[in-house]
Amino acid sequence: MTRLNILFFAVAIVALLGPRWGAAEEDVRAKGVDILIALDVSRSMLARDVRPDRLERAKEELRKLVTHLGQDRLALLVFAGEAKRSAPLTADHQSFLSFLEEATPDSVRQGGTNFAAALQQARALLAHAESEAKTVLLMSDGEDRGAKAQEQVALCAAEGIVLHSLAIGTEAGGKITRQDEQGQEYFLRDGGGEEVVSQLQPESLQAMAFATGGSALRIGEEDLLIEWYERRLLPMAQERSAKKESTQAANRFQVPLALAILFAGLVLAGFGRRRGT
Repeated sequence: MTRLNILFFAVAIVALLGPRWGAAEEDVRAKGVDILIALDVSRSMLARDVRPDRLERAKEELRKLVTHLGQDRLALLVFAGEAKRSAPLTADHQSFLSFLEEATPDSVRQGGTNFAAALQQARALLAHAESEAKTVLLMSDGEDRGAKAQEQVALCAAEGIVLHSLAIGTEAGGKITRQDEQGQEYFLRDGGGEEVVSQLQPESLQAMAFATGGSALRIGEEDLLIEWYERRLLPMAQERSAKKESTQAANRFQVPLALAILFAGLVLAGFGRRRGT
């Protein structure tokens, strides 16, 4: 075996081993935004101080938002006095909308409004989310009847979950409309026989959002959630999913491979053969 043959086999083996030296940059991109919608379905959300009523108006805003989403994943939980997962995190937005249509005060058994239960459930749903940008959008009229909400807010902040709120209703309030078995509408009355008037209480919603670095929105503006998504969520996602540079040795197999090809060509051309053969 000639020296040229030996060199060919040597560099060919080196190329197969994949030698590494120097530095290479790999772009690592996060997977977008995981948005968990926490929707208040308590009976007070049936008040008609916003049209057609608070709950239906919330659904309308979410339908508009979905049309502007990219690969972001959505999840839905509904809550009143307790919280219940309705739709898991999914990029199938049509499936999300199907679950949204089914959200009513009858979706949960316990009445009232309990933010702590909603946030505890939200944290559980986002615990294993792969996205670096975890967002909860809490949609409610602010009438919290539970306790320990601030404790759950602090846990959200510690876990990197940003809470945004959307207050739905007016300070003037509205009566809560219900239907009897015959489909006739009536106004809900309290224990004393007085018609219940539900008033918007945005202060608690604002405080929870601000504590996690989120924004406090209020129903009324056209395409409110679309603007929120484009001006607040997208920049946040871009910041968190900015290209990360990981430095590692670069694979330089091309160099010995090129030499192997060169030596192979020389061998085939007859260079390096012993005279007389």
